[in-house]
This record gives sequence, C-alpha cells and structure tokens, in this order.
Amino acid sequence: MDWHESAIVINVAPFNDSSSVATVLTAAQGRHRGLVYGIHSPEQRGVWQLGNRIKAEWRGRLAEQLGVFSAEILSPTGLAFLDDSLRLATIAAACELSATSLPDQLSQPAIYAGFESLLQLMAGDYYLFAFVQWEVELLAALGFGLDLSACAVSGEGRDLAFVSPRSGRAVGTVAAAPYRERLLPLPAFLLPREAAADPQEPADIYAALAGLKLSGYFLQHRVYGAHHQDLPMARQILQSRVARLCGD
Repeated sequence: MDWHESAIVINVAPFNDSSSVATVLTAAQGRHRGLVYGIHSPEQRGVWQLGNRIKAEWRGRLAEQLGVFSAEILSPTGLAFLDDSLRLATIAAACELSATSLPDQLSQPAIYAGFESLLQLMAGDYYLFAFVQWEVELLAALGFGLDLSACAVSGEGRDLAFVSPRSGRAVGTVAAAPYRERLLPLPAFLLPREAAADPQEPADIYAALAGLKLSGYFLQHRVYGAHHQDLPMARQILQSRVARLCGD
C-alpha cells in the first residue's frame, strides 16, 4: 500500500550511516514514520528539516510496517529562520510536541491545519500567540480541552481573567478574588474581546509568556505527567527564552 499527501516534517532520527527514520504529520495519516534512504545526499539534505512542508510519498506492504518515504519540498520553513533563534525554537517546540503527544496513524486534520497556519505566520509578529492557540487546540484534540467560554463560578461569559488549574475552566475577576493566587492568568488574546476582563490588554511578549505558562501547565499535568514525563525539552527551551525576554 502507499499514500501521497502534504506533510510537515516533525522528527528525524538516525537509522544507519546513510538512512534515517523520519516522522511527519499529515491531515489524513496523522503522525506517520518511515525510512528515508540516502538522507545525506545533496538532493535530500534540504528536504528533511524540521518544520519543512513536503509532498510525501509513503510505501509499505502493510500499514503496520515502517515503510519508506520519498518526498519533494513544498515550503522550506525549517530552513527559513536559521538565523532567528526564537522562531527556530518555536518550530522545534511544535514539532516535538506533535512527535511525542499524538498517536500513530490517526487522522489529525485540525492539528495539521493549525500547524500549517502557524508556519505561515512565522514571518510575522504574532507567531507566539499562534503557537499558544495551536497548543490549546492540541489539548482539545488529545481530550483535555480548556473551557474558556464562561466563568466556572458565575456562568457569566465576560470579565474572564483566570483559569482553574483543576478544571481547566475560565474564572471571572470577581469570582476569582478569594483564591486568585491559586489560579492561572488567562491572557486576553485567547478570548473574544467582549469576554476578556481587560479587552485593551496588549498582545506583547508578556501576554505570550502568560499563554505559554497556561497551555504548558495543562500539557505537563494532563498529557505528559500522566505518563511520568516532563514537557519535551524543545518546549521547555522555548518558554525559558520567552521568560528571559520578559526578565522572568
């Protein structure tokens, strides 16, 4: 059997001197692995870079087999930001999260579409916010979606400023007052303007850090912690770099 599909390269691991095992993310095939022969050749070297969008062909006798990949490059995103450490760290974090949290060979149209959108936004100013939005979508796809539609206490769909670390539900400013130190700040960029406690909150590096801390908390405690694992190192590095920019 075989398939052809647009894909994003999310992991490449050595197999032998001339071959590697590549993992890609596609809409219909989800996370899928295959052997890449001659990966160090001039023709292949630039194709299998993390974050690159490729047209992938997978061939194998059975779906359960490792199979073999061939590919041509569609968009060299992974190569476009080699001189930008923060953008490169963002791509690496998204790749490692995809490679370590998603099940094998299960269709992921929403996560793939979100990843494609993130890559398209990487050249702009708001890529960190797109990354956090994608992490929230990843949590939902894994069965741990956050409920940011209304206050968990009052039921009101406005003045939202916090998230309960236990329930993953939003909490309004007034309801949060008695125990706000135990809640996670909810940045306004994750909400419709009319729902945020501070609709004028700037979409700056501090808001991005708050978003990373929020989504990172639930990824750690609901996804990776359940398997006694830490957040992937690439994700930890991204948050640490943003924290340093904030003086945190």
